[in-house]
Amino acid sequence: MICDICGSFRAAAETRNLSQPTVSRSVRLLERRLRVSLFERDHKGAKPTA
Repeated sequence: MICDICGSFRAAAETRNLSQPTVSRSVRLLERRLRVSLFERDHKGAKPTA
């Protein structure tokens, strides 16, 4: 995922000309569908889970 490379949803959104809320919402919906957390989030950004 591009968030993994960029380190944050904001940076990933910018590379795809999307808004940060759009990327966050898409990831959240995917996590709910898969019933798994894909990223560890904190105030510094997002890191993929192991």
